[in-house]
Amino acid sequence: MPDGNRRALATTLDPRYGFRHLDPLPAKADVHAFFADEYYALIADRQQAADIARALHGGEDAERQRRWMRATLHADIAETITAHANGMRVLEIGCGLGDLLLDLEAKGCDVAGIEISPIAAREAQKRGLIVHQGAFEDLAETVLAAERYVAILFI
Repeated sequence: MPDGNRRALATTLDPRYGFRHLDPLPAKADVHAFFADEYYALIADRQQAADIARALHGGEDAERQRRWMRATLHADIAETITAHANGMRVLEIGCGLGDLLLDLEAKGCDVAGIEISPIAAREAQKRGLIVHQGAFEDLAETVLAAERYVAILFI
């Protein structure tokens, strides 16, 4: 959450479904501010998300990670879309740097993304991807009204 509003976060076990969630839940504005303004700065400093930090910094480790993701998770997603979707238009919410979108595009999908972080959105756009920068809740109506998608991914 934004530095001035940051508080200790704890998790609690949901008694009905058994998953853990933040308690108390942060306000939507705080979550948006964190991911839009702070998250990628923390990643660049290698304080969060080692996988994304590796991708941002590039090099052989980043390429090895991309190859592994392409051969595993991304291949499974592409196979599911091509086998079960009626078309190939895909929107990824929280697309980050765009690795999944690039891999889906290479499999013949027509892709776009929504990314709240201006840093990540800019990097994905530099890679030739259509990425709408902002919060999904703020962009959903206009992005989804402009195009029809056979799959919308939240990963």
